[in-house]
Amino acid sequence: MADQSLQVPVLMITYKRLDTTAKVLDSLRLVRPTRLYVANNAPNPADPADVAKVQAVRDLFDQSVDWPCEVIKLYRTEHLSAKLSISGAITWFFSEVEEGIVLEDDCYCEPSFFAYAAECLERYRYDERVMHISASNFQFGKRWGQDSYYFSHYNHIWGWAGWRRAWQYFDLELKAVDRNQHKRNLARLFSRSQDRSYWLAIYDYIMSGNLDTWDYHWKFMMWQHNGLGIIPQVNLVQNLGFGADATNSVDPNIALAGLGTEPIEFPLIHPENVRVQTQADERTATEFFKVDKSARFGHLKIKIATFISIEQKKRLKKLIVRLKN
Repeated sequence: MADQSLQVPVLMITYKRLDTTAKVLDSLRLVRPTRLYVANNAPNPADPADVAKVQAVRDLFDQSVDWPCEVIKLYRTEHLSAKLSISGAITWFFSEVEEGIVLEDDCYCEPSFFAYAAECLERYRYDERVMHISASNFQFGKRWGQDSYYFSHYNHIWGWAGWRRAWQYFDLELKAVDRNQHKRNLARLFSRSQDRSYWLAIYDYIMSGNLDTWDYHWKFMMWQHNGLGIIPQVNLVQNLGFGADATNSVDPNIALAGLGTEPIEFPLIHPENVRVQTQADERTATEFFKVDKSARFGHLKIKIATFISIEQKKRLKKLIVRLKN
């Protein structure tokens, strides 16, 4: 990919973190996408320092895209919450392109991710069973066979690729998925009771209105439409965003903050069948989502969080980080 330009359009979703944004842009310089879509949230009026920080990020794209590239911008004039800003940026992107790569401003992808994503986008372009191509692997070294990737009910969003045909189903209000429908979906997808119990609790948490995110909504809409994700056998992305400035991942000391990457090998070895690797999903549920621990404590943390406002949660997390340091 270093000898040619990436033809797949790329969306970068940004806000005010200049350091991580610059590093992600550096990763794109290695593959030289010919079309770069940049979405940037407006400054938060409650924080006067935001104005300069947001402008610095916007200036970065004027000064540092130094390869032949069409840059298309969505610069907000009104500050939006994280879930509205990010999901709205993705909706804008897929209104412009049929398929593409989505990066948030803290997702530094290993260079081989882009060729892997491009090949999978083409291979599964018309296969409506496949709705998401992830850069993340949370198997912590465990491989599942000799194929380059496997199919999953999960759709990790730290660097991913997808299609307009799939994103058309996205809905922040989950209008097509009431609680009973969600329970039916869980019964169809997961044989383990702890998985079903965990994802039902997460649904209740989302519907309480106190979770400022969009990715669970995307996951649930995929499940509603029998969609699958692709997971690489190696981890292809590092999340640079752990720390006090993050919206959700504020603890820089958790294991995922140091999760390394390695290149995926080419030529890709494609699975013969589009079939979920159930054991891998169960390992992800246990090691990444911690569903077993959550079930043992009766989802107490989730239930408590349901009654805490987003701003209270942010302040509490930042306080915990300061106390640990």
